[in-house]
Amino acid sequence: TAAATSHGAALQLPHFSGPRPEALVKFDRSVLGKSVNETGVESINVHRHHAYTAEISVGEPSRAVTCLVDTGFADIVLAEPICRRSTTCITVHGHQTLLPGLQGLDSVYMGAMVLKNQSMLLLKDALLPHDRNWDGICGLGWQHVATEGPPWWLRAIKNSQAHTFFSLVPGHNGTGQMVIGDLPIEAMKEETLVWLSKEPSAAGSEIALWLLKGGLAIRRAIPTPAQFIIDTGTSFVLAPRNLYLAFVREILPINAFDTACGVDTAAGNLVICSCDVLNFNQAMPLRIVLQGREFKVKPQHLFRRVPSNDGGELCLLQVQPNRMQPLMELVAGLQGTKSNTASLQNHSAAEESVPTGKSSNTRGPALESVWVLGTSFLSQFVTILDFGTGKVGFAEPVDLQPMPDTISETQHVVNAESNATLGAVLALDEKKVLLEHEMARLKAKLQLSKDAAVLQDMARKSDVRNLEKQNAELRVNCTLIERQISEGQLHRADEKRRAEVRGGLERERSELSLQLRMLEEETQRSNAAQQSSWTNMQEELTALRKQRTNLLRFTEDLREEHLDLRSRDRMLLMGIVAILGLAATVGLLVASCACKGAEHGSTSCCGALGKNKREFQRDATLAVPLQGDAVARAEEAVLEEATMDAE
Repeated sequence: TAAATSHGAALQLPHFSGPRPEALVKFDRSVLGKSVNETGVESINVHRHHAYTAEISVGEPSRAVTCLVDTGFADIVLAEPICRRSTTCITVHGHQTLLPGLQGLDSVYMGAMVLKNQSMLLLKDALLPHDRNWDGICGLGWQHVATEGPPWWLRAIKNSQAHTFFSLVPGHNGTGQMVIGDLPIEAMKEETLVWLSKEPSAAGSEIALWLLKGGLAIRRAIPTPAQFIIDTGTSFVLAPRNLYLAFVREILPINAFDTACGVDTAAGNLVICSCDVLNFNQAMPLRIVLQGREFKVKPQHLFRRVPSNDGGELCLLQVQPNRMQPLMELVAGLQGTKSNTASLQNHSAAEESVPTGKSSNTRGPALESVWVLGTSFLSQFVTILDFGTGKVGFAEPVDLQPMPDTISETQHVVNAESNATLGAVLALDEKKVLLEHEMARLKAKLQLSKDAAVLQDMARKSDVRNLEKQNAELRVNCTLIERQISEGQLHRADEKRRAEVRGGLERERSELSLQLRMLEEETQRSNAAQQSSWTNMQEELTALRKQRTNLLRFTEDLREEHLDLRSRDRMLLMGIVAILGLAATVGLLVASCACKGAEHGSTSCCGALGKNKREFQRDATLAVPLQGDAVARAEEAVLEEATMDAE
């Protein structure tokens, strides 16, 4: 196919080729219309009927083997006779497994890919379903059933030297392919591929499942959040039991489920309906929303036509309540007995490292609260399992033909039933001879059993003595436990008192917190007022500084003006002194001139002038120091007056 590349291996994968016991049962039409209540839903038990198979080859010489594809576990499980017919098959003893079988190693051929010395679990035919039409199981899950060697899909990934994709591609007329390696791009519609990460394991589950988150809707526009498990081990879509009735009533026309459907207890408590519910054109599709994209399953794909006990047809509803259990249910189904849960919980991982995608340490929801998407959903879309990243991809296929769902299929089943009846009559004669031999063998075995019973009785008595001893020890332990319970009651009383004290302290803390908040608010208001006052004081101080600066500037100006005035006063005084000196000099000159003229005239005049001259010179001589003192005193007066003006 276009999906198979040089790096991948493509396997033909017919749909619904596994056992379908419900198709061989004729369903009871009389159960239609009988109301299905919660009790009826609780009694429904859906078995794991595998729907995917692939053809592989095992051993030397290679033998074709029909292998069921199951996402519940990771191993290859084959019938023990297949190993006996192979010359290269090796059985390994001493390894513990979950099933009562042998550990085997042999070559496995998948297309052009060969897995040498692949570990597998070999079971006896008696442990496998007698009506099967397959030879073994190829697991595509995460959990080992056998403990030896890595899972086959991990070796297939390494041999392909490509990606870690395992793609289930639906095809025409119920056939398909499993593509190992590259993505089957040409088998998918463009822009329809979405990827979802695997969620942690479900609570109560001992294994890692392909658990996904998404949404689900029928009539509502907004999907309801839900979690889904990918399971190729069932053909049904399994709904949580508490949601089943409401869910189915939304799919079918109004009141159709209550009037045209019922639970057939003789056919495994499966829900059966009249095919008329599909003729009303009112049935709604199932919408699975993954990463925001809707994947619709049409109503006709949610029903399958099956024969009824009156010779007609009924429609088996492909939506059933979820009562699926984890891997241990499959183990119990293969054994025919209840499986050992403890051994499953203590089961070790493979020797070689296996990719896990996401960590699954966190516990998820219970298995019964999740939705299981079986082949009724998976056969409509391309499903891609990526073990490297722990992701699952979904895409719409290109040109998908509808699944076979016609009357011809029912006729084929009826013919097969007639042929099977004829073959059963012939087989009964052979079984009669075998039974006679078996009876002789059983008689011998019975005698051995009697001998073993005697030994067991002796061992039982020894066990009784051991139990009595253990009983005495238990009584001592009970006494110690009762004492511990009494001490525990006192401890609880102390805890109650401590709780009361803690309550009182908590109330006081609340009151103190309230007072603290009030003090903080008051402090904030006080700080705001002080901040406002400080701002005003700063503004006033700034104004005073400006005034001081102006006063200093004015003082400087007055000092300069005073110096100018002092300089002018000094110059004025000097001018006055000069004028006085000049006047005295002129007077002396005049007197001198007058005396000289008198020498030529009268001596009396000269005498008087001479006397006056001497007196004037004396006065002038006295006036000069007096003028200097006056100048000094004037300067001091002016300076004092200027200083007072400046202050």
